[in-house]
Amino acid sequence: MFNSSQFWDGRAQTLEEQAKSPILNPIEMGMKSPDEVVAKFKAIPRYSEAFELVFGREINFDDICRALASYERTQFSFDSPFDHYMAGESGAIDELAKRGWKIFNGSGRCITCHAWTRDRPLFTDGCFHNVGVSAGAPLTHNATAIRADRDDSAQLDKLATDSGMSDLGRYLVTRKPADIGAFRTPDLRNLLVTQPYFHDGSAATLWDVVAHFNRGGVRNPYLDSVIIPLDLSRTEEDDLVAFLATLTSPEYEQPAKAEYERQYRISRDAISGR
Repeated sequence: MFNSSQFWDGRAQTLEEQAKSPILNPIEMGMKSPDEVVAKFKAIPRYSEAFELVFGREINFDDICRALASYERTQFSFDSPFDHYMAGESGAIDELAKRGWKIFNGSGRCITCHAWTRDRPLFTDGCFHNVGVSAGAPLTHNATAIRADRDDSAQLDKLATDSGMSDLGRYLVTRKPADIGAFRTPDLRNLLVTQPYFHDGSAATLWDVVAHFNRGGVRNPYLDSVIIPLDLSRTEEDDLVAFLATLTSPEYEQPAKAEYERQYRISRDAISGR
């Protein structure tokens, strides 16, 4: 709801526009056309009745996507333990998380891109960065292999999903070299129920994510200047993850706790070499 554009590469301008793409994308929902989608909806009487009640007209593809976007706009989170802590409840988060919040704002440099203020507590700058996830020679090769002019939305979807070019990120939209391998800064709320991480799902745990940034990402010609090695200790990495866990909405408390414990065990096994 708060994004100025949608998808990791920002190729859709609105939630309504974003909703259309997965439905018609051949490697996602794979519907052949908007008409096929509408026909499926019309075959279900309760949908026909609901659309007539809400929109005052027969089902059509644009209204289907309006309904999806309207639901998505209800999915916001500002009632986490961290929010209560910032509202003055000092006991809302534990000491590990408090140390993690200090690291987030200091030596961890997270606040640089995952911006948070009391007026805009979103944990994102809304911008696109190459953080060293997309890296290596294929980036430059792929960037020169596609046309310099921009493509229509259908072609952009194909390039971004099933062409082998998805690691180009924001460049697919702008065709500006500075955007090669750049992806949107995601917000950080409810991370423990939205794994895996990064645009390609290459990080299985939050400890993997923190370790990636601690190393300074993978060096490449397009790496954002804010990404540098951090030299955080293992304890500081743990504290940072403990802070991130406090950004969980109350309704996800139990599954998030179980996921935190699972990821913690994985991180310890990795340290011990098991």
